[in-house]
Amino acid sequence: MIRILIITFGVVLILFTIGSCLNFRTSDSRFLKDFSKVSIGIKVTYHSYKDKKMRLVHSYPMDTTKPTLFYIHGSPGSNDNFKKLMKDPDIQSIANWVSVDRLGYGYSELGKAEVSISEQSKSLLTVCEPYFKQSSAVILIGWSYGGPIASKMALDNSLQIDHVIMLAPQIDPDVEKFFFIGNFAKWKLTRWMVPRPLRVAQDEKMAHVDELVQIQDNWKNLKVPVTNVHGNKDDIVPYENLDFVSKNFPKETTNLITLEGVGHLFPISKPEITKQIILKVLVELNDFEPQS
Repeated sequence: MIRILIITFGVVLILFTIGSCLNFRTSDSRFLKDFSKVSIGIKVTYHSYKDKKMRLVHSYPMDTTKPTLFYIHGSPGSNDNFKKLMKDPDIQSIANWVSVDRLGYGYSELGKAEVSISEQSKSLLTVCEPYFKQSSAVILIGWSYGGPIASKMALDNSLQIDHVIMLAPQIDPDVEKFFFIGNFAKWKLTRWMVPRPLRVAQDEKMAHVDELVQIQDNWKNLKVPVTNVHGNKDDIVPYENLDFVSKNFPKETTNLITLEGVGHLFPISKPEITKQIILKVLVELNDFEPQS
């Protein structure tokens, strides 16, 4: 009992120390400075959705002859989670890209949770709208909690989305993992100490199973090709999610990829894996010729 109290006190102390300053996001000025160092043109734009404001960072200028990649982060997260891919010169040379702060994170209404997957889909589709008309193809790339959101976007607008790449998606409502530390964002006594992105993440997690249950019977109707990638050493989002996709998504248009010995954070720690998957999808869409 004493050990539990000591651990709890330690966690509370850590949360109290970081809670006021840790927001898991990169400022506009920092984004611009970082990309100027690698000579990649970007723009930071704010998009209105209903009465809310959403931030996106996108490559600039846009090339209408190229496809556009949309990066959709998980929970918690922000659009800087894909920064290594956004800076990659090979991707930059063959595709436009957009990375969005989802509602509740980054500079998109930080701290105000939007737990509805359907509403997250609708908000992101309004961001995508101009690119549907100005790109040769549109590919959605969703990581973790962003995976089912990306696929829900494809359900909602199958005619204008060409491919979905899900990276370690939490999409099976029966294998959702809950972590003790999340209680600190739930308990009234400690919630105020927890950084806002972690509060939003916990709010999403508490609603996530019900949200996934509402959609699960519709995945079989998905008309957009899907590439699902999952590491078999994922301790955060169980590898069993890949089995769920295998059973519930159309087999003829779904490609399943197992990453041996890889955990959940590979989009950040091993961006080369995601890069090669993106390049493969683009080749299959015939949007560019592979460079030697």
